[in-house]
Amino acid sequence: HMEVYKSDNGRSGFIYELENKEELIQSFDKYYNTPNRAMLSQNAKQCFDLYYDMRIMSEHYSKLYLEMGNKV
Repeated sequence: HMEVYKSDNGRSGFIYELENKEELIQSFDKYYNTPNRAMLSQNAKQCFDLYYDMRIMSEHYSKLYLEMGNKV
């Protein structure tokens, strides 16, 4: 979701460049407050490793949370 990128002023990019993915994943966990942290962490790692693209990340997390919402 774009809110993450707009609110952190590029912090995600710096964390990614430093290869500190755990801190990045923690920030996603806190932002979305998901009950399924393992799923969120796995998806965040895969998506950032493959793309690190805001548009793709936004679409990816929109789909992920739609799927999670439908299962609840």
